[in-house]
Amino acid sequence: MIRIVLFFILSGLAFQSSSQNIGFYNDPQNHFFVFDNGITKQIDHRRVVRTVVGKDYLFYENEQGDFMFYQNGETSRILGYYPSYLATTRNFAIAEIGGLPHYLDNGTFKNLTLENNMPIAAGDSIIAFIAYDDYLNVYENGKKKEITGPYLNTTFNDDIGDFFKVSSNTLAYYDLEEKLNLLYKGKNTEIENRFVNNFWVGDNLITYVNDFDELIVYDNGSSQTLEDRLPLKVMVGNKFVAYLNDEEEFYTYYEGLTEEYDLNTVDIRVAKDDIVAWVDANNDFYYWKNGEAEKLENFAPKFVKADLNHLIYTDINGRLKGIYDNKKVNITDQIVRSFDIYGNVILYTIDDRNTGVYWKGNTYWFGI
Repeated sequence: MIRIVLFFILSGLAFQSSSQNIGFYNDPQNHFFVFDNGITKQIDHRRVVRTVVGKDYLFYENEQGDFMFYQNGETSRILGYYPSYLATTRNFAIAEIGGLPHYLDNGTFKNLTLENNMPIAAGDSIIAFIAYDDYLNVYENGKKKEITGPYLNTTFNDDIGDFFKVSSNTLAYYDLEEKLNLLYKGKNTEIENRFVNNFWVGDNLITYVNDFDELIVYDNGSSQTLEDRLPLKVMVGNKFVAYLNDEEEFYTYYEGLTEEYDLNTVDIRVAKDDIVAWVDANNDFYYWKNGEAEKLENFAPKFVKADLNHLIYTDINGRLKGIYDNKKVNITDQIVRSFDIYGNVILYTIDDRNTGVYWKGNTYWFGI
């Protein structure tokens, strides 16, 4: 099996606020509908087995096992079988086809020129992979570029996929001298001249634990020590670091500043894109974005989800609410059975026959 690892944290390209406006619904008669930028369209009259949503497209498997593709109002059959591996970021889709990884380009899957079992990692606007010749490559802005290699005769262990990671637009990797590097918009920066214990990648940002168990952040050209003892948990978004130190105290780092929240037993529900949401020891629910924290509720929501900096959750009575386009919203006053979010599209079910779509302040209904 191809060792494909996708890193979804970390997505924050400027154009994305107007993208990802697609969702889907199966009605009680098993008709398959797509919600696409405010327009609802039935695209299959047969039962759909599974669905995967991308930025402005979706894939699905019909009851006959066909691998189908929808984009811009058009549906097409890609293969007569569903691939053994399929995943999407906001600008890429990667699938295992014929035993090899392919990426989606303008509705067509193309081979990345890899052998089977070679590691690959994809972010929203970058793909990094080890090619057949053991060289590390990146694919971004429509071009492939060789970075370093070959890894074949290095002292790295067998799992060379552990030696590079991506965010939405940044690559962190070990070179042949085992130095930790960061590649952002074509510029390479050496971060550490030796192996580190662990590292996490944001947008032109890398956080790592060195061999002294110190937590270090490199952010947009400068480094600083966040903790001199091994943290319990570390999470990284586009421009922030959130972590629990060895005493379970909760901190955020953002644009050079570290903020301490005097909270113990913090349950971090979401750390994605530019936001963090958590429940403290008093069961209060907090929301953080761009260095500012706000208490949203004096209870702990049972379910919390986020995408594209939208945050949604159910209240005590099971009604759906959240932060959408930086505003507090009550999405529905009805009790929801389930909900999900795909970019700007929020889907929620009320009962077996009714599914609501919340999109840009408007509500649409399937099944009525």
